Amino acid sequence: MSSIVKKSRLVIGDPYKIALNTEKKSHTKRTMESTNYIKDQTHKNYADRLVRDSYIKAEQIIKNAEVKKKSIIQASYKEVESAKKEGYEEGVKIGVQKGYEAGIRKSRDIIDEAIQIKREYILKRQEVIKESEKEIIEFSIKIAEKILGEILDDHKEYIVNMVLAGLEKAGKRNNIIIRCPANFYDVLVSQKNDILKRIKNLDEINIIKDPGLSTGDCIISSSIEEIDVSIKEQLDIILQSLGEEIGKKQTMS
Repeated sequence: MSSIVKKSRLVIGDPYKIALNTEKKSHTKRTMESTNYIKDQTHKNYADRLVRDSYIKAEQIIKNAEVKKKSIIQASYKEVESAKKEGYEEGVKIGVQKGYEAGIRKSRDIIDEAIQIKREYILKRQEVIKESEKEIIEFSIKIAEKILGEILDDHKEYIVNMVLAGLEKAGKRNNIIIRCPANFYDVLVSQKNDILKRIKNLDEINIIKDPGLSTGDCIISSSIEEIDVSIKEQLDIILQSLGEEIGKKQTMS
């Protein structure tokens, strides 16, 4: 076993005190402190590097995550938009089809309603015509009577034709009396001879003014009958004939 001999320095003048060599000790201490400092710095630098590297890696991870997140969001958005488009197109197709079908139904309803309205109109029109036909005819007859009366006022010679038509119907042609309004009297008197010539078996006629008769009236009478050749009477016959015809139509319908 070896022994280490440390050198010491003797200080003369003070026999009671021995001074050890502390210079080396201080150097050693400084060396140790320096070593420890270096170690500490090394550890600190290493730690700082680890922190920095970790931070960089963390930043990169975050960036990668952001990129991936954006990519996922974009892909999801595209899928959503695609789904929306497909759904919209499908919805449009369905909507168009439903709208078309609804339009067809509505059109049919409108057509059916129009047909029903037309039927009701025709029935109502027929009823109105049936109810008013006779009134219309009567009104027309009155208008015709008025018009013919005015025509006779302007053309009094027409009364002669009326008298001739009445005399043709007479069964017995003796004792004939013709009654007429005052405004036709002169015309009939002036045409008396012509009337006698045109009617067979007629020898004499007696023309009389009748204040009870008006324009268009004329009555022929004999010993056995009376013939009304007035315009009103002729029109009444027409009206009666039309009324019978209307009644037949109403019965048949």
